[in-house]
Amino acid sequence: MTVLKINSFTGMIPRLPAERLPENAATLAENCYFGYGGELRSMKAPGAKVTTATAVRSLFTHDGINGYVWPTYTRAYLSPTIDDFWRRVYFNPESGGLRLTSTGPVGAELGMRPLNNNPGAPSWSLKVGVKPPLSIAATKSQDVNAYFWVQVLHDGVVVKDTALLTQPFTEVVEWEQYRVTVESALLTFPTVPPAKPTQPPVVESYRFWLKLVNKNDGAVRFDGAVSHLDEGAGVHLLTVPKVASGYVSTIAYVATVVNNVNEESAPTAPVLIDSRDNGMFSTTITVTISPDADQIAPQAINVYRTYGTNTAYILADQLMYVPGQNSYEFVEDSTAPITTAALSDNQAEWEPPPETIKHLTYAGNGSFCGAVGKDLYFCEPYRPHAWPYRMVFPNDITGIIEIEGGVLVTTTTIPYFVYGSHPASMTQQAVAADQAGVSAKSMSRIEGSVVYASHDGLVYVSGGQASINSSRQLFSRRSWEDAGFVASLQFAALAAWDGLLFYIHDAAGQPDYIFSLEENPHASFFNPGGDLTGIGISAVTDTTYLLYADGFAENGAGGDLALKWDSKVFDHPYDVSYAACVVDATGAFSVAFYCDGALLHTQAIASGESAFRLPAKKGKKWQIKISGAGEFRRIEMGQSFAELKNG
Repeated sequence: MTVLKINSFTGMIPRLPAERLPENAATLAENCYFGYGGELRSMKAPGAKVTTATAVRSLFTHDGINGYVWPTYTRAYLSPTIDDFWRRVYFNPESGGLRLTSTGPVGAELGMRPLNNNPGAPSWSLKVGVKPPLSIAATKSQDVNAYFWVQVLHDGVVVKDTALLTQPFTEVVEWEQYRVTVESALLTFPTVPPAKPTQPPVVESYRFWLKLVNKNDGAVRFDGAVSHLDEGAGVHLLTVPKVASGYVSTIAYVATVVNNVNEESAPTAPVLIDSRDNGMFSTTITVTISPDADQIAPQAINVYRTYGTNTAYILADQLMYVPGQNSYEFVEDSTAPITTAALSDNQAEWEPPPETIKHLTYAGNGSFCGAVGKDLYFCEPYRPHAWPYRMVFPNDITGIIEIEGGVLVTTTTIPYFVYGSHPASMTQQAVAADQAGVSAKSMSRIEGSVVYASHDGLVYVSGGQASINSSRQLFSRRSWEDAGFVASLQFAALAAWDGLLFYIHDAAGQPDYIFSLEENPHASFFNPGGDLTGIGISAVTDTTYLLYADGFAENGAGGDLALKWDSKVFDHPYDVSYAACVVDATGAFSVAFYCDGALLHTQAIASGESAFRLPAKKGKKWQIKISGAGEFRRIEMGQSFAELKNG
């Protein structure tokens, strides 16, 4: 008794010869879905195509209703900042560079268009980053007029008050010591009656007096005596008291630019001024800026300074930006902080993203990352305009993708797992797999893990471990190459849907695939009609879009696709004859029967259970080829219906 029964179907395993495939495996499977317990079902056709003016290779939507499409592979993310009132979208074209736009209109510029109404790329975009000021300069000036004069005393009583000293004086130490030459006539004591014998002698002395008056408002800042040392020949060394002289301090000034969405640039290099904390000096700060027309416009210029021995930069003033004005002045005379706003500790390193950055990826905790050559860059958390962190790899980076706990970085040699709670403490860990990555678009997340295409096959990364075992069950290195994957790696785009992996070739004439990498890996060709350029995913609505050179369509929104499923070649040790056949299916199918490589019979199948006889024929090699649309549950072949009934 010989019965051939298939009631559980699966896809292709290209690495195995046709005769050595499992009983339910296919030598050819196209548009087949096996997710219902192994039942052979048609993949669903895409919905109505939305026609676009340009090719679509990337699609981004934040609500499943409106979106952007790009003609080149592009990664896009909503702003990670909390309560982003400006509705920013950050996107990174495959050619490099980080730009931003908005989900909604900005002024006369359009925002996202409805997905069902010819959406396109953003009508406007700007380069990410805030250009710091070109320069900062500082000049110091005294805010007071200083006056010296001499008072002559008899027994501590002023008996002579000279006019202001107009004689030259030399500054020995700024605001601390002055050397004055005084005419002797000014220090002559007036004649007094001789002292009575019973009275003590009159004490005659003189002292120098200092008066400090504000230049602007006339307010007296100091009015009092200063000590002096008679150096002879009318020369006196005057010492100003600390209450007036104050203490010397070095003040450092820096300036930043703040744009219209409150992003702040890195500061200028500091300019230093030696001043005193007596409040009798002012510093004129001059800041020169040169806004980049391809960035968000400036809103203000912030000037920061240090106080005393504290190295923190405290905001001294904010100067509002005037369009067309590139030079700004600020006169500053504070001796204590007047605000609590301060520069961030690492703000001096807040560089804009590199001009050629690629592979934009969200790294968690409000931070993006991207790569240039061997360098992996991170932005400051929740500040996508500032990129102070860099990590270097031994080889060029080929792709980056989010993975549980961090990001996976592929290079031209091996992959690395990069993880950490903050970019400043990120750690790289080599993954034990000698499998180079190819591109960011040939990487995909699938059920918490990552799959990427390599020259050997599909690499599956999960839990910090990488494996090519699932792929090796489908392809040997030779069969992977023979199938054209290696030659077309640069055109490969991966995306996951419903536990399956779409492998799209963005190249005419190259087939597209669907892979299942679960317990029993298998593959199937995917042919929804027309050459695909990529796959778009809307996580918000759990919608997958098929991308074309002239538009896009929602995957699985149409009717049943025409499927093809060719069985293995059943090779018997002796000639057998299958005369009876039973098929259970829903839909419309055609089943072709081959014996020893020759077509024996073709049978049309309608919905329900069908029983029919096959032409008399004996042979060793038998094969079944199924085509049609719908659900094909089982097929049984035997020498007689009685044999099939008895199982």
